[in-house]
Amino acid sequence: ISVQPTMKLSLFNVIVRPALLVSILAVGAAGFQLSFTAIPDQDESTLEARADAVTSYLQSYINATCEVEVAVVYNAVSDYEAAVNALVDGTADFGWFGGLTGVQAGLRSPPAVYLAQRVEDKQFTSVFIQGPGLDLSAEGIQGANGRSLAFGSESSTSGHLMPAYFMSEADPEVVPAS
Repeated sequence: ISVQPTMKLSLFNVIVRPALLVSILAVGAAGFQLSFTAIPDQDESTLEARADAVTSYLQSYINATCEVEVAVVYNAVSDYEAAVNALVDGTADFGWFGGLTGVQAGLRSPPAVYLAQRVEDKQFTSVFIQGPGLDLSAEGIQGANGRSLAFGSESSTSGHLMPAYFMSEADPEVVPAS
């Protein structure tokens, strides 16, 4: 599926509740509203632009393909946990998650179905940015031991989970504290 030229999807980050698909097909979806959420991993204007593209694409596709009127609505949330909770409590019918939040949402709202993943997520890498006074090139990750490091949200795959994992793999003695 190509939602917009810079956003190609394959398998994983989009999770949907199967009951939603059954109700759309069974009821014929007349006047049905399909709501979705996403982890707030970008600034608000970027999230809104992505949501507008997904909303427009899905509404057009569903209405034309299924020959039913379905309104697609984006429900913005304030943090990663709220995105997971929206799928679990039914506020959202599907969600756009990262790797960690996708697993959390899937475990908390079984049976979840993983629909899509951005192509670039298959080639994930972590980058450590060092500030003035820290030179890890000589000591490696051991040079960070006892130093203060900044991470993203604990629910972030790229901002916390993977950097902490790579650090512990490089040196089991260097374990980031929460």
